[in-house]
Amino acid sequence: SYIGEYERALAADAKKHEAQGVVCGHIHHAVIHEDFGIRYVNCGDWVESCTAVAEHLDGRLEILHWIEEGTAAEIPELAEVQAA
Repeated sequence: SYIGEYERALAADAKKHEAQGVVCGHIHHAVIHEDFGIRYVNCGDWVESCTAVAEHLDGRLEILHWIEEGTAAEIPELAEVQAA
């Protein structure tokens, strides 16, 4: 519920400033949606979800996964970082 409230607050502030959307990160949950009447983009992170957001030449945004979800623990170096 914390993340939902965070997204809702950012969307409300963006609307107040007549922005077209919000781009943020480091919430560990990559997502692109328009649930609150404005484009909300969160790139996730490189530690837990191993995600980023890329913009295509035509303006589309896409969430990129460095590795498949749930497999970070299978790579010893990443498992150590996640445990820290």
